Formats: sequence, structure tokens, C-alpha cells
Amino acid sequence: MICPVCWGTSGSAVIDSRPYQQTIRRRRQCLVASCQHRFTTYEVRAVSADHSVIPKDLAPRLKSIEREAKDLRLLLERNAS
Repeated sequence: MICPVCWGTSGSAVIDSRPYQQTIRRRRQCLVASCQHRFTTYEVRAVSADHSVIPKDLAPRLKSIEREAKDLRLLLERNAS
């Protein structure tokens, strides 16, 4: 994560992490020695239809599969009628 104050590319350390509504709230601290700025980030948690939390990298794939399954069900229902 890039610091919003010094734009340091050496990253940031997570100081605190906790769930907040449908996101994860993380308190971070810049790793640049002359900056050490603290800032907050919010990360979106993906939740599947059965309300289980999905890892962030799998979320787009699962949403795509769910849309395709829904479209396929609708297509099959139309053809059955």
C-alpha cells in the first residue's frame, strides 16, 4: 500500500485489522523512516449467496460463475415452457 502523504513505495505495515460492516478496516503505518504516517484503508469482503466470505482473489471468478449459472437457469426455463 502506498502512503498517501509521502507516496513511499516501500509499503506500509498493518497495525490493526477488524471487520467493519461488509469491509475490513485496516490501520496502517508507512514504513518510510522519515514519514511514519498512519492511515486507514477499507477492503471489500466478497460474500457468496450462502453468506460465506470468499477470498478476494476468488471473488470475481465466483461472481462470474454465479451470473452464468443464473443466465443458464433462465435460458433453460424459457426453453422448457
